[in-house]
Amino acid sequence: MRAFLWLLAALPMAVNAAPLAIDGQLNETEWRDARVFDDFRQVQPLTGKASPYATKVRMLSTPEGLAFGFTVAQPKSLPRSKPATPRDQASSADRVNVYVDYDGNGQAGYNFTVSLADGIEDGTLVDENSFTTDWDGEWQHAVSETEDGYFVEMLLPWSLTAMQKREGEMRRIAVHFDQVIQATGERFGLRGISYNQSRYLSAFLPVEVRQYEQSLFNAYPYASVLSDQVGEDMEYRAGVDLFWKPRGDFQLTASVNPDFGQVESDDLVVDFSAIETYFSDKRPFFTENQEPFRLSAPDDAELIYTRRIGGSRDDGEGAADIDAALKLNGSAKGFEYAYLGAWERDYADDEGKAFNVLRGRYSSNGNRLGYVLTDTDRPFLERRATVHGADFDTSLDALRLRGQVLESRIAEAGEDRNDSAGWLLLNLDRDDWQHELELAHYGQDFDLNDIGYLRRGNLNQFGYEASYFDREHPADSAIGATQWTFEFEEQRDDGGLRLNDRLSVKQRAEYRTGGQRLLEVWQDLPGHDDLISRGHGVWNTPARTSLYGEFESTRVGDWKWFLGGWSHEEGLSGRFYQIQAIAKYFVSDALNLRLMVAPRYSKDWLIWEGQDNEFGRYERMFWRSDFDLSYIPVAGSELRLKLQWLAIDAKHGRDYRLEDGEMRATGAERPDFAINNFGLQLRYRYELAPLSDLFIVYSRGGFAETEERGEGSLGLLDDATRLRDSDQIFVKIRYRL
Repeated sequence: MRAFLWLLAALPMAVNAAPLAIDGQLNETEWRDARVFDDFRQVQPLTGKASPYATKVRMLSTPEGLAFGFTVAQPKSLPRSKPATPRDQASSADRVNVYVDYDGNGQAGYNFTVSLADGIEDGTLVDENSFTTDWDGEWQHAVSETEDGYFVEMLLPWSLTAMQKREGEMRRIAVHFDQVIQATGERFGLRGISYNQSRYLSAFLPVEVRQYEQSLFNAYPYASVLSDQVGEDMEYRAGVDLFWKPRGDFQLTASVNPDFGQVESDDLVVDFSAIETYFSDKRPFFTENQEPFRLSAPDDAELIYTRRIGGSRDDGEGAADIDAALKLNGSAKGFEYAYLGAWERDYADDEGKAFNVLRGRYSSNGNRLGYVLTDTDRPFLERRATVHGADFDTSLDALRLRGQVLESRIAEAGEDRNDSAGWLLLNLDRDDWQHELELAHYGQDFDLNDIGYLRRGNLNQFGYEASYFDREHPADSAIGATQWTFEFEEQRDDGGLRLNDRLSVKQRAEYRTGGQRLLEVWQDLPGHDDLISRGHGVWNTPARTSLYGEFESTRVGDWKWFLGGWSHEEGLSGRFYQIQAIAKYFVSDALNLRLMVAPRYSKDWLIWEGQDNEFGRYERMFWRSDFDLSYIPVAGSELRLKLQWLAIDAKHGRDYRLEDGEMRATGAERPDFAINNFGLQLRYRYELAPLSDLFIVYSRGGFAETEERGEGSLGLLDDATRLRDSDQIFVKIRYRL
């Protein structure tokens, strides 16, 4: 009898301890005791007015993870948009977002999106409002609909990421939520916080939750085969990715013989400028738990640019393979540490490269001190590059101050070059105004490009930007909110030479019916271009005026539109004109098409000809077009077609020499030329299980430069489709054990 009474007393506890069923129903009794958030305000347009829809979010902390339940009010009068979308492309649908800062210190956040069609996006957030969807996590989600709206459930396991250890039963985190309605283009965010504001991540709502820990060990072996149809060769590969999280404040990721190519293709680029093109990294190892290494600096600099790892070989023999890579993240008593290491094949034989990055930071009361060390060994070039950096981030009410000092040490072939850099960034938010002040210095010999990305050294930069949010528009106005931005930027080299000073004014208007427009004008003052000749002289550049405008619609029926146009002075006295048009057509919820065309025309295109101080001045027609097809017949099965074409048709070339800061005509002619770049990728992906996939990919493309122009644009396109520098079939399977 006593045992029976004990069982009856324990039964409610057993029921309460049962894991939530993530089915989009919110019918478990646990949700009754959840914390509720319902103060949603309009942030797109950014009016700050209370939402007319009774949307609520419930939050629970469970042993399995953080659980969120949305009760989304969307009446019948609002058409519902629910196209099936590939992962990280849910932005064409009605959707909800959860943002979590697990440490509650405003340093790093995670974004989880679920659409009405149960499509998902996930990504990371640093530096207040710098988003990336490169990261993919394993979490649960479900959606169900009613006549008056829909429900969304999410469960975010504690094993998703490393987080600082907290003593006691409770943990202080920060959260944010929003809801997006495609039919009207409206977004409603908790407490009216918008990602367009300079203070976003640090403005999330602090909450206390019961904390739990989860240990985790996953192995992801892979096998792949590549059939090269041009070289008539077969390549077989196998490797494994390992993920170990013994406790909440430590995790390790390792990859042995990783396969980093073929599945995701880069956009085509033909660039004649002196600045290296930046490409984002889509490789899973370098997106997983990468937040400590996302270190940016003014002028688009990145201290750790992971595309260097496994990039071009130093001996010029193509792309490098990677033998192994290792990453660990941890924390102790407010101190966070992280390590990233990677070793290319043949490093032991002095042909590959070795990369090592060490990162540490201490956070307390919203303030942070950090240190970073990068070391790159390139034995083939007899080069060793080391960069040290110390950074800080502090806030006081509406004022935020960030900065960093850096030193690079380069030893190459018996010679040493050391130099320094530093930057300071101040943000001040006051009512409807935002102010940003930026100071930056990069020494002439400062170099972080062995593992980082730096557009240029020998730069001193001052910038000031002010933004004003106009939230009050007449009730009969088509515009709901407007943002005005005023910016001034001044650049000098270490010798005081004026490089590029710019004044700009920008207006962004958001329509009440959805969609937005952007208008911008900027003026470049007379200055000097010390990069255009690649070290063979400085060009005295004239003043230049540029105009830009764009309009983006919300979804109207089965269509969504974007139209942009700009005019920019270039060359010696000319101007280019460009339009960009994008149309997206939703054939059905499972199939959508996207077409982009962007022609550019100029009579005065000036380019360096590849040697000394020689330049060519051309009349140019530039074409870029992209076509995407996405088809998701059933959940977990995805077919995607991606076509890209880039072409340049240059004619009436004239020869110039850079002498004493001026471009002087020689009277000679330069031959016409045409450039064609074409890429095609047909990819099928089948999700075997979360983060376990089968890929079948066909890709083809090529590049050609000739002195014979095509017969107009259609002639160039016809030539492009015949290009076949690469023609490959790639099959890869990756499965979690």
